[in-house]
Amino acid sequence: MNLYLRNLTGKKYEIILPFIEQDKYKVKNRQRKYVTFINPVPQKGVELVIEVAKKLSNVDFLFVKGNWFHYRGNEEIFIQEARLLPNIKIWEHQEDSRSIYEVTDILLVPSIFNETFGRIILEAQTNSIPVIASKVGGIEYTLGTGGILIDSDASSQAYVESIERLKFDQKFYSDVSKLAFANSQRSEFNPDFQVNNFIEIANNYLKS
Repeated sequence: MNLYLRNLTGKKYEIILPFIEQDKYKVKNRQRKYVTFINPVPQKGVELVIEVAKKLSNVDFLFVKGNWFHYRGNEEIFIQEARLLPNIKIWEHQEDSRSIYEVTDILLVPSIFNETFGRIILEAQTNSIPVIASKVGGIEYTLGTGGILIDSDASSQAYVESIERLKFDQKFYSDVSKLAFANSQRSEFNPDFQVNNFIEIANNYLKS
């Protein structure tokens, strides 16, 4: 994202990442039940995921409503078609996202706008959940090696093939799952690191 901002404005920016206390998202027992999609609205790629679910009728999907102020109360507009598909289960917004990760096998993040970070990626990876995500904004940085990155202009078939590989190649799933957890443990994702980083940036600014 730093590079994106620099290319956009010609200026250098310092980035402070979101503070994510990973223990708050860690689940004790996880069931590999669903391919999960959180916040089914246009910017997050809801139309694409519905298309993917149609192609993978033998795979169970979980849609979890988000809590975006702009769409609050209007999410049903975007998931009417999803409600007609027998392999899609729909949940209301969950205050405690651990209930989501407890039943998640794979997390989908097919955003079509420039996500600055994508914190749900890190929350899922904390639980060794592989993530399939689009290459937009800061997602590539957050995802690291803990998932599958899909070109932003790719068709739904790219997601279908990635899900099938994770679902039916257990060694591949295990390898990516381990990489997901390892990525979540990167030092720069530690809140203490971000506090120290902020202090250093502030001190350098004051000195200049």
